[in-house]
Formats: sequence, C-alpha cells, structure tokens
Amino acid sequence: MSKYSKMLPLKLSKIFYINPKTLPIPKPVSPRSFPIFTDLRNSMLRNGFDSNRPIIVRMNEEGKEKEYKRIWKKNDRDPCIMDGNHRLAIALELKLEKVPVRFVLN
Repeated sequence: MSKYSKMLPLKLSKIFYINPKTLPIPKPVSPRSFPIFTDLRNSMLRNGFDSNRPIIVRMNEEGKEKEYKRIWKKNDRDPCIMDGNHRLAIALELKLEKVPVRFVLN
C-alpha cells in the first residue's frame, strides 16, 4: 500500500473571484515559448478566464483576507498554488482584475 492510498480527496470551497496579485506567486512553469502558453494565453484573450477551471489554492493563516476569511484554518505550511500555475502566470501577465479561485478546506 503506497503512502498516497490513504490520502483523502480535497475538500474545496465555493468559487471566489479574487485579484490574482493577492495569491501566492506561481511556481516556476514551462518557458513562455512553449505552445501551451501561447494557446492558453490566446484562449484567455478570446474567451476570458474559464470559471470551470478555477485556480486551486492552499493558504495558511497569514494569507487570509476579505470575504473568504471564514474558510482559513491554522496551518504551518506555506501557501501554494495546487492547480493553475500556468493560468495564474498568464492572468498576471494579462493584468486581469479577478480570477476564479477555490481554496483547500482540509
């Protein structure tokens, strides 16, 4: 039995629309010259940020603010983007004002 077989599914908050500048810095992602960046950037320019694919964020107590503060738990881990590093990097590049985000609750 692997150590991952005991992991519980992530419990996520509802979607919040948040200024991407307030989120943790995205992890290093593929070079901007990769086709995924061009395709994703063009899609976001054409269609906007797809709210069916929100950024998934794990935050600690220090990161709480505004309307979503009730979902925070004490946590000694660093905040991080669990899913959506490419989308967040492009949203920051495009200077989007709000992006859809769901927070990890467990």
